[in-house]
Amino acid sequence: MSTPPGPDGVTLEDMTEADLPVVARLEASLFGAEAWSQDLLAAELAAASGGDRRYVVARGPLPVPGPTSWPGSPPGPCPVPGPASTGLSVPGPASDPSQTGSAGTGGSRALAPASPPATGPADPPLAAPAGPPATGPASPLAAGPKPGEREDARGAAGAESRILGYAGMWVGDGAGDADLLTIATIPQARRRKVASRLLTELMDTARRAGCRAVLLEVRASNAAAQSLYAAHGFTRIGLRRRYYQTPQEDAVVMRALLRPAPAPVGS
Repeated sequence: MSTPPGPDGVTLEDMTEADLPVVARLEASLFGAEAWSQDLLAAELAAASGGDRRYVVARGPLPVPGPTSWPGSPPGPCPVPGPASTGLSVPGPASDPSQTGSAGTGGSRALAPASPPATGPADPPLAAPAGPPATGPASPLAAGPKPGEREDARGAAGAESRILGYAGMWVGDGAGDADLLTIATIPQARRRKVASRLLTELMDTARRAGCRAVLLEVRASNAAAQSLYAAHGFTRIGLRRRYYQTPQEDAVVMRALLRPAPAPVGS
């Protein structure tokens, strides 16, 4: 399954086994010590065939450096490769390079991908964000895939296509809340709303499955990701203390109610 390409040539596709080597390299760059191994990614993708979860990738051309803009972005140069981002143009101060991925603005995720989300009560809500998002080194993956890896030319006007981001959602049997398992984008995907499109697609997946809401965990320091989630209807409902271990940090628990899909006209 894939979506039609947008004006910037980006499409969303179900993740396949051929995507795993590239996604695994993205994992190592964006999430550091908390990265999922390629074997774990493969196990998750195999489990997705059972219908209780879904993984998608965003694929499109990389921006060409120069005085041009992507459709929908402010006038000026294309984004310059920098810290990993959730798709928001929110730069952060320099920090410990170990704090990349879920610790920074590259993405966020649950820690137990192969298991249903925890259903126990969360701690009391946070009063305010813990601070600006941490940032880490730029991803070395923009240069493209290694020989034999799936990265074909499907971008706008024949531009070479790359995996710009990926995400996963656990929906179970649709009787309860869905759980956002992971979401991440490469630095060059900033200002292109890639993370927003990935999140929207998976929230629609949860809605179609019958889920009443979506839950997620995000590092307390990751203000950029929290802003993205808030824009999609998520509100903070609690705190999981010391949920992340590398480095150790609390997780903010957020939840978004899913409105039923509109009924067909005339039904």
